[in-house]
Amino acid sequence: MKLQNIFIILIVLSYTGSPAFAQSHFDPVPVTGLAYGIVITNAGSLSLQVGDEIAVFDSCLCVGADVYDGSASFGFSAWETYTFINDPGNPDDDIVMPGFVAGHPMYFRVWRASTDQEYLAVATPAGVFGSGILYAGTLAIDSTPFIELNCSSYMDTLNFHVGQSAAVSGGAIGDFTPLTYSWSGDPEIIINPANVELPTISGSTIGSYTATVTVTDAFECTCTHDITVNVQNDPPNTPTNAAPANGTTGVAPDADLSWTGGDPDGDTVTYDVYFGMDSTPVNLLSDDQSGTTYDPVTLDYATTYYWQIIAFDNHGASTTGPIWNFTTEAETNNPPNTPSGPSPTAGQTNVLITSTLSWSGGDPDNGDTVTYDVYFGMDSTPVNLLSDDQSGTTYDPVTLDYATTYYWQI
Repeated sequence: MKLQNIFIILIVLSYTGSPAFAQSHFDPVPVTGLAYGIVITNAGSLSLQVGDEIAVFDSCLCVGADVYDGSASFGFSAWETYTFINDPGNPDDDIVMPGFVAGHPMYFRVWRASTDQEYLAVATPAGVFGSGILYAGTLAIDSTPFIELNCSSYMDTLNFHVGQSAAVSGGAIGDFTPLTYSWSGDPEIIINPANVELPTISGSTIGSYTATVTVTDAFECTCTHDITVNVQNDPPNTPTNAAPANGTTGVAPDADLSWTGGDPDGDTVTYDVYFGMDSTPVNLLSDDQSGTTYDPVTLDYATTYYWQIIAFDNHGASTTGPIWNFTTEAETNNPPNTPSGPSPTAGQTNVLITSTLSWSGGDPDNGDTVTYDVYFGMDSTPVNLLSDDQSGTTYDPVTLDYATTYYWQI
């Protein structure tokens, strides 16, 4: 009780000199009822202005603060942690009021209202909470502003393509170094390594995820920051460079189709080929093919064909290409090949009277059907048509006369 009376006097005195100022910058713990006196004996020589604030910390927890009133010796209270036992049989119902822990070292900060900046202050002697009936000592205020631990410089969003990775940028700042880092995130993403300031994040599943960093300084103060990680996928490139080119005429009926495809992410791409004589081709002639060519087999002459390519990547995204068309050339007809290779050969003698005539024929235009007329007789210009419109290249003139010259023509 004597200790608490002393603190009551100190607090009353500290407010008596500056009733117009209320402590507002620091955020100390609520009053716990367990006060510990703090007296700064050289406050009047610290170049403090009335309205500045002095605070004391246990690690990163502000356990006491007050507004400087211009006094030469300035006192205020720090508050010790206290556990209120609500139900002795049920510890889960206990109420823990935050505050300093006896035996922990104390750290001081000063806030200058004129610059709205905090400064660290070194106490002499070094203070320990709960040592003696109160702490009395001097402060030496740093000349440079104090940088409190914060993670606000970290990026908020990280975007990369599925199957790839990207590095985190930004970082944490704070005067109480060294800083340590601990990363966690959704299971769909990989953070590597998870204990550095700027790791690399990768993912193989398209979606939006969260990566969280917790940064801890040398005083075990922490800050956290969430990064939205967007694992994206671009669809395949639009098929281009059609061959035959769109609108081409006079295309050979044995032409192949070809195009240029690919994917901006380097993904594996397959293609569906639609082809036909409808202006909106619906006939799927090839699906899920990896190559960028297709052979539609022999086409009709003088016919307009329409075709379209749809590209798919291995993540299910697709891109539909434009509808292209071309017209095949008109049919041209070359005459059959000149019959050749006769048997018996021209001028041959001593030919058996049971010989069969044969020759070579054919046609230079693939697919044409050839038939033959066979003229045969003893006139040097044979006029007897013995066989007409036959498909074969042999003919049996039946038994011939001995020692007779015959003429024949196909």
